[in-house]
Amino acid sequence: MTDLDQIVGVHLDLKYTMPRKDYLLRWVRRLPELGVNTVLIEYEDKFPYERHPFLRDASAFTPDELRAFLAAARDAGVRPVPLVQSLSHLEFALAHEELAHLREAPPIHTQICPRNDEAVELVRGLVAEVLAYHREDELFHLGGDETWSLGVCDACKAWVEDVGGTVAAWAEHQKKIMSVVRDAGKRPVYWDDIFWKRPASLHEADLPKDVVLHSWNYVVTADKVRASLGHEEYGNGGKPLARVDTYQDAGYDVLAGPCLDWGLFLPRHRHCLSNTAAWALKARASGMRGLINTGWSVFHVPLPAKWLYTAATGALMNGRREPLDAAWEREFIAREFGTDASGVAAALGTVSQQWEVPCEGYERPMNPIGYGYMEMVLHFPKGHADRCKRGAYPLDWDEVDFVAMHRRKMELLRAHPDVAAIRDKARDLAVAYEGAAATLRALARAATYHRDEAALLSLFADMKLLRARILYHQLTDDGDATQFGEALDRERPRLEERLAPFLESPSIARMVRIWWEPLRQTLREA
Repeated sequence: MTDLDQIVGVHLDLKYTMPRKDYLLRWVRRLPELGVNTVLIEYEDKFPYERHPFLRDASAFTPDELRAFLAAARDAGVRPVPLVQSLSHLEFALAHEELAHLREAPPIHTQICPRNDEAVELVRGLVAEVLAYHREDELFHLGGDETWSLGVCDACKAWVEDVGGTVAAWAEHQKKIMSVVRDAGKRPVYWDDIFWKRPASLHEADLPKDVVLHSWNYVVTADKVRASLGHEEYGNGGKPLARVDTYQDAGYDVLAGPCLDWGLFLPRHRHCLSNTAAWALKARASGMRGLINTGWSVFHVPLPAKWLYTAATGALMNGRREPLDAAWEREFIAREFGTDASGVAAALGTVSQQWEVPCEGYERPMNPIGYGYMEMVLHFPKGHADRCKRGAYPLDWDEVDFVAMHRRKMELLRAHPDVAAIRDKARDLAVAYEGAAATLRALARAATYHRDEAALLSLFADMKLLRARILYHQLTDDGDATQFGEALDRERPRLEERLAPFLESPSIARMVRIWWEPLRQTLREA
């Protein structure tokens, strides 16, 4: 595979959840049949670091496991692209006391101080360790996104002012990091959000022309982009993609960055497909370098729930007529599970709806049904500001009291000025989920292929249904708390059993803590 091939990729984010190693081998070998030729691997603490072994999670790859996974990918014709963060999102390292002195400021666990030579060398060392496993791979992703704390400490504040602003400071730092990659003959890749406020500021950065920009936006949808392509001025829906033109005009290769798993238990079916289609439209129309569809472990959507959206990535980027229609979805699901797929896509569209409610005093909305990661604002004393400084989760997950967070969420919902509308929505969704869950149960019973995946989809639909009913009960006292508790007791062994083929056991235990324990405990209290 050469650097001239079109990139059609998906993102394997290993931050908080570790898939089973044997499942990962099957997963990566299957990608080419779906038209995917690249996997972006965000290692975080799942890499077998030697220089700082305390960074390795208990479920991290061993050296032999990682070599086997990368060999399986390359043998299948899948290009591995490693990702090591270069400035922010380094909480997996900086949350350790041994490295705390390298932070931008003591309470900021996410970002190194780029004026601290030891901090720069830490990142260069992490990159070098990962690079040793990727000598034959031509791209290396260095992250660089969401650098919200750049210029906070006194040394950085003066430096940012001296060099002419955050973009110039970001670029000066990145040139120190990318030299490790470029000296090894690799092309560095970066997220593009440092340039969002003013895309033309890319010229001030003066990055080498071999840098590839990974331009991401998870909101834009296909209908709005389709209407704007070919016009001199983009419509509101296409505006986020217009910056691609600025990057390309400046001489840089650009990758498209939609999201294939934004959701709760399941990807938001219609939105994720449309977001992928929007970027595929732009990539094909503008001759972009390709597309890598992002998938973030912070959403807690396991890999087997993403196959439809992975297949859509390949279909949309490999000449399939856009948009993907109901017939394509039905045909894929029928092939995937070896059974009639009538109504399954519609059921996924129904049960994957993500309902969010803004709550006063919090910068992020709550998910009334189930747990959404933005609800971590309920854990940190200063809410979203703390979350940005410390990361989505602390290093020690035992610090997070998910039961207390659920209690607080329910207090907010009960006191919400639109509580009557919230109750009605919970009731209506429970009715809608009931039919969707029945369809997915029938799929699980009839499936002749990938039966474990079908069973997992069915379980997630049942979980959404039960949570809608419990929400209505907890807002109205309608129904029997004991019966709901018994239903949850039956759910737990099913959850552990159906996740077992796909996730390492610590990740399963964490899912239970997040998804199951808060509801069960609050029902016991009731």
